[in-house]
Amino acid sequence: MILSMIRFRTIILTMILSILSFWRIRVNELCMTNLNILTYSELIEAESIFHNFQSKDMTHENRQKDLIIIIGASYAAGWNLERIVGLRVVNKGVGGEQSFEMRNRFEKDIISLNPRAVIIWGFINDIFNVNQEEIDATLEKTKNNFVEMVKLAQDNGIIPILTTDLTIRGKKSWPETLASWIGKILGKESYQDYVNKHVLAMNQWISKYAKAQDLPLLDLQPILSDEQGIRKREYAVEDGSHISPKGYDKLTSYTQKMLGDSLMKY
Repeated sequence: MILSMIRFRTIILTMILSILSFWRIRVNELCMTNLNILTYSELIEAESIFHNFQSKDMTHENRQKDLIIIIGASYAAGWNLERIVGLRVVNKGVGGEQSFEMRNRFEKDIISLNPRAVIIWGFINDIFNVNQEEIDATLEKTKNNFVEMVKLAQDNGIIPILTTDLTIRGKKSWPETLASWIGKILGKESYQDYVNKHVLAMNQWISKYAKAQDLPLLDLQPILSDEQGIRKREYAVEDGSHISPKGYDKLTSYTQKMLGDSLMKY
């Protein structure tokens, strides 16, 4: 009870300090008065809280309101955008990265630049780089990485924009096509189907998470896919995974339309 009262008094004084700061009245000056409001240690704590608030306000004032950053792996890195919905674009995509690597550089590549918003795109390398026995545990870690990146953005006044990831298709070669046909005849799951199954499951989680947190979502996967959820041939290069120029054009048109409406809410 005593600690609660002290904390309450500290918060009250923090509010007073915010007013008194207009006249440049400092902690020591308050202590020299006959007000006897709080002890010296309580005043120090109150001023510390006040300066933290001031620091956050200054961060928001220095926000680059005309800047949006894209963070991700090779899909993101290949998206050559200079501007989108009137905002400058800085691309921080790094080929081959997994979501934990994106998380590890989030402060340096995103927070330090203080943009208006960040597009967080990419987890497919988490699927590519793990064996089947560890895929479920890995994707739970992937979810945590996304939650942490969203929280980091929000804690720093940056709008986090989530995206669904893209499904793949088989490589453009006769051996790959033949192997896929034989696998289907034998009732075996192809590598393409294995990857796409987990991509779609993660996309479902991302969509639900974005809705629950009221976050902007760019649902990219269906934009480049056919009715079966497989990447259309014209939107993939020969490896069946990376995005063709036509694919990026399609994504840009979609994003231009969707993002303008989304950012108006924030």
